[in-house]
Amino acid sequence: MLTPVSRSPLIRYTHSRSTFARRYAQLAEITKCLAVRDRLPPGITSDDQQQIMKFAATRWFHLLRDPRLAVLAMGSMVRMVLGVVEEGEEPVTVFSAHDSTLIGLICALRLRNPASWPEYASCFKVEVFEGDLLRFSLNGEVLGCGIGGKEKDVVSVKEVREMLEQ
Repeated sequence: MLTPVSRSPLIRYTHSRSTFARRYAQLAEITKCLAVRDRLPPGITSDDQQQIMKFAATRWFHLLRDPRLAVLAMGSMVRMVLGVVEEGEEPVTVFSAHDSTLIGLICALRLRNPASWPEYASCFKVEVFEGDLLRFSLNGEVLGCGIGGKEKDVVSVKEVREMLEQ
């Protein structure tokens, strides 16, 4: 029997669902590694592996699309990136992160979901235009930003800061 662990809209999963989702995420990681090496076991096709990855990505995006959860999870990293942008001293700054961190940033910045889960060695770019306008892209795909309610290709640093403070 499944029972809610909390009335909070941020915590809706029971232990059973959480265990299932964690195992499914592990399955996605394992099958991805096997697929890259062309070593999927008999009975798991490339299409099956893609569906497993799609399910795992959908779950990540669903959980982190909650605005409060996204800011709680990634707010400090967004603030750090904004700090580098606002200092404006370096023409290029490089951060290194896992794919799940990229998903967290995408959700915290209210960016459009990319066409696919970030591959290994993905490149997430924050470009600065005219001093305070930002454009975000993942592997060359511009991700529109939904801060302010309407998706647009560029957003101001001020709008991102205001979103973090809400």
